[in-house]
Amino acid sequence: MRREISLAAKVIGERYGTQQRTLLLVNDQHDLESHPLASVTGLKLALDDIGRRMDRERDVLILVISSHGSKDPSISVSNGGIPLNDLTGKDLKAALDDAGIRWRVLIISACHAGAFIPYLSDERSIVIAAAAPDRSSFGCSNDRDLTDFGEAFIRDALPNSPSLRVAFEKARASIDAREHKEHLTPSMPTAYFGTAIERRLGETEAAVATQTSSTTSTR
Repeated sequence: MRREISLAAKVIGERYGTQQRTLLLVNDQHDLESHPLASVTGLKLALDDIGRRMDRERDVLILVISSHGSKDPSISVSNGGIPLNDLTGKDLKAALDDAGIRWRVLIISACHAGAFIPYLSDERSIVIAAAAPDRSSFGCSNDRDLTDFGEAFIRDALPNSPSLRVAFEKARASIDAREHKEHLTPSMPTAYFGTAIERRLGETEAAVATQTSSTTSTR
């Protein structure tokens, strides 16, 4: 999962110009020093700090989570023998609300990730989930650099799409085709797009595209 989160940080940083405003929380039992620990407490502290630093009326948080998931809903949080609590839908909503973060894009790469949507959906939120509430996603074994969802959405669709909605639709079609070919039970990636944040992100993406075009033309 570390490689997937690292790729997400790179792709999102390049897309929105956020390279200097990115924080990675990573659980890797072979490397306990490069990044802060990904735990429920660590996430809450990070969100609290981000909430204090950001312009809450304008800035958008993009949070990517990659792990194993269950129908509760909950996200598995583990790092070797360190005792850690799993992240539930109620935990995540409470952490975001307590931090005062209003504008949110949440990308959850995990089995049953769609079960988080009822907890997190509102007009200022986008929630993109790798699988429907009652479905498993695929490709999360330790010998993989990316999950199937990570390949389709983060690696392939997101860098070359005009919007998150288009990127999600491309990724969903790619995953559907792959699972059909491999005779897998469909994972059915699902998403919720709040009207207000889609409009705000459209303005942001247009501004970034204009800035990138201007920079390119002056070289």
